[in-house]
Amino acid sequence: MNLGQILDYVNFILNKHQSGNTLNADEFNLCLQYANVEYFRVLVGLPEQYQPGVAIPKIAAEQTEKIASALRLVNVWLGAPGTTQLPTQKGLAKLPTDYVQYTGIMYQNPKGEYKQVEVLGDQFIADRLQSKLKAPSLKYPIAHIYGSHILIYPNTISKVHFKYYRLPIKPFYAVTVQDDVEVYDPANSTQLEWPEVEINNIVPFILEYAASNLRDGFTYQNAVRRQLTGQ
Repeated sequence: MNLGQILDYVNFILNKHQSGNTLNADEFNLCLQYANVEYFRVLVGLPEQYQPGVAIPKIAAEQTEKIASALRLVNVWLGAPGTTQLPTQKGLAKLPTDYVQYTGIMYQNPKGEYKQVEVLGDQFIADRLQSKLKAPSLKYPIAHIYGSHILIYPNTISKVHFKYYRLPIKPFYAVTVQDDVEVYDPANSTQLEWPEVEINNIVPFILEYAASNLRDGFTYQNAVRRQLTGQ
């Protein structure tokens, strides 16, 4: 489904419940780009869905094979065949500019063995570095992410396999104007990056934003209901 087909469908739904409610290209791009990021946030795991005593939200990355499959195109692996590992200088590396959330870090020792790098937060890193029993080593390396950097311990490790999620490519619905009418321009448009099967899941998010803007209460409530019930 390309962006032209998505807009036609969205406008059909909006106009079906309240005559005259349709989106122009600028409005559609705004809703489309918000929906694109919001769907990514839902799959990765919304912070607002975390609850006391519950380790993960209702939906989160790596929770099921289906979610992992939906995110596969935005899951980057530095160190995969044909790519270079993330280099470090005395254990310090700058995170990729498109980094959003890490999914795994591995160190490959001179023997070719892979060692999982444990990532520790602020509340644990100091104790681990000072520990005599569990100090970081080449056998049990650790990492700490802060700001736009990552620290690897021990700092003799010069490069690591780094897996992370990046934001999906920003979609754009381009038009040409013919006789004062906007006409979809697929050649200059940037399509949604998601697998085809996931695009239908993004449409309710577009409808939610569009209906809110157009004050279409029925479509807005229906879009929210579909999200909440997982339809």
